[in-house]
Amino acid sequence: MLNKNEIDKPIYIQDNIYKFWKQQNPKLFDYNMEYKNKQSTNENMCWLRLGFLASCLPPLIFKQLNVCDVGSGNGVFVHKFKHLFNYLCGYDLSGESISKEFLYGNLWDVIFLTDVLEHFNDIEDLFNIHWKYLFLSFPETPIEYETQQQLEQWKHYKPNEHIWCLNTPGLMKWFDVHDCEILTVSNLEDLIRVPQNNSLVNITTMIIKNNKYS
Repeated sequence: MLNKNEIDKPIYIQDNIYKFWKQQNPKLFDYNMEYKNKQSTNENMCWLRLGFLASCLPPLIFKQLNVCDVGSGNGVFVHKFKHLFNYLCGYDLSGESISKEFLYGNLWDVIFLTDVLEHFNDIEDLFNIHWKYLFLSFPETPIEYETQQQLEQWKHYKPNEHIWCLNTPGLMKWFDVHDCEILTVSNLEDLIRVPQNNSLVNITTMIIKNNKYS
């Protein structure tokens, strides 16, 4: 007979194409204000992300761009750089936010998903948002993981919070299927997020162009 811990244990399944892991039947996670205010985004991280965006989109055109920070968390990026863009807003499940209808009803020049995509119930929903460029950062799941036991030892293993465990090779295939072009890939956030002596990739950042709207 299974004990209660075994019955309640989260189950992750890995697909054969992209090697993404997905939690089966996750429990509802409460994205409340307490969780939102604990988000780690600070001004240093914001400047790092802005500079990475500028490596693909020249700052001189920022004033022409309509931008949404999806899953804006503590709102530091929107507050810090609102004056740089034609329009910059944040969407979040709690606190001050644009409406879901406004998010899905507009064509955005750029959307930011920083530590957000892994929280989606269905990552295909990303393409129900209309965007020309995507700034994406996500926890990099070691591609060599082959069992859930290995996954459970990972620092970003957070059942019900991180529903998806993603990797760079898989995302490159996935975006290609959706007629998107990955312009650049970096692990620049690891300069801030991990100790100097840690050689493991922690966070991967990409800028993606959506050819549907170019």
